[in-house]
Amino acid sequence: MKRDFDFLIVTGPTASGKTKKALDIALENDGVIINCDSQQVYSDFKILSAYPDQKDIDSVPHKLFGYLDFNQETSAAEWAKLASKIICETLDQGKLPIVTGGTGMYIHILTKGISPMPEVSKETRQYVGDLAKNNFHELLNTIYNKDPKIQDYIKPENHRQAIRAMEIFYETGKSILDFYNKPKIRFIEGLKYKVILLNPERSVLYENINKRFDMMIKNGAIEEVEEFLHKHKDQEFEEIVRQPIFKIIGTKEIAQYIKGEANKHYICEKIKTKTRQYAKRQQTWFKKYI
Repeated sequence: MKRDFDFLIVTGPTASGKTKKALDIALENDGVIINCDSQQVYSDFKILSAYPDQKDIDSVPHKLFGYLDFNQETSAAEWAKLASKIICETLDQGKLPIVTGGTGMYIHILTKGISPMPEVSKETRQYVGDLAKNNFHELLNTIYNKDPKIQDYIKPENHRQAIRAMEIFYETGKSILDFYNKPKIRFIEGLKYKVILLNPERSVLYENINKRFDMMIKNGAIEEVEEFLHKHKDQEFEEIVRQPIFKIIGTKEIAQYIKGEANKHYICEKIKTKTRQYAKRQQTWFKKYI
């Protein structure tokens, strides 16, 4: 591959074929695959997170896969810091860095930078999280009353941004906009990149999602959750499913099935629906930002 860029980004919605595309490029161009999928950063639930096959991992170097334990949190900024370091190391080795995955915010922050944000304590996160869970609209009105300008930035349907804004306000007494207006932290200054976006027709994508999930079940997705729950049987069920790793689509539903709270057909259809909804959100994001 003739290159006028320093690294590649292979991205697209879930089940769009990113893994195969990145692997093919890596094999042909002495590449290193760098994960940018927020579900594949965990060392557990490899089937449900569509973790690369071991034979693929053995064929080319794979970085930033499975580096977090089930109870560890991370952020797009923390990931971007690690990814930029690996990109530079890979270039120093004369290899092609290939950033691969569908977490749009990771890609956006890696390539565009991020405004410096203050640390938010665990207590503040818990407090604001409880407020949002009990009465989200009241939380939103509180933000609007304290900072009227923020209405142009945070819309009622964007729960995550609203919660983040409230966390910042309770932690610092300042508007999140004050921090957005500060100079951004850059991660890949001076490096050129090329984006390969895989974005099949939605009907094709949905069919891929359904078939892939059926294969996940066949390959032991239920058993891997069952094994995980058994490994952590000393913890209360409600406590364990609140751990960060249970953000992986399908984990909570399968855990409920194992506990006897739902039947298999119901949870399988629910997981497929959630995955299709996630893919649709990804397509919307890529249309706007890529």
